[in-house]
Amino acid sequence: MPNFIVPLVIRYFLISLAFTAALIALVALLLHFNVVEKVGSSAGTSVTFASGLLTGAYFRKREGRLAEWDECWRISTVLLLPQLVLALISLAISYAAGGLPFDASSLASGTLIGILGFAIVFGSLLNWIVTAISFRFGSKMAPRSAKGWRNLKG
Repeated sequence: MPNFIVPLVIRYFLISLAFTAALIALVALLLHFNVVEKVGSSAGTSVTFASGLLTGAYFRKREGRLAEWDECWRISTVLLLPQLVLALISLAISYAAGGLPFDASSLASGTLIGILGFAIVFGSLLNWIVTAISFRFGSKMAPRSAKGWRNLKG
């Protein structure tokens, strides 16, 4: 594990939060203007991939080397926590905005709890794999030089 794992996790969480907020705003606009009628859930995977990619680039910038696969899997395991926190925040916001996405009476039966448990396990496994792969891809990105608009003298 790198010695900067806490800033890495915080950076990952903030990047994921920003991408998620942008995605929610985009979907709300598309639904509001009747561009789409249904929304799939696969967009969350793109948020996970982009966040992992940028976090891997941060790793490369700090360490100056490519992340090894075993590091990618371990760091991806640590990054599951901010993903779960973000999922809970998104669920709380959607609950506050429109109520539960299912019938509350179905909580009495164990079927809904079993389905939600399976969804959490499957989603976590999917996010773990996607984050590890995108973290590795991100660590392959070469750090950019400080040329460009940042050094313009006005």
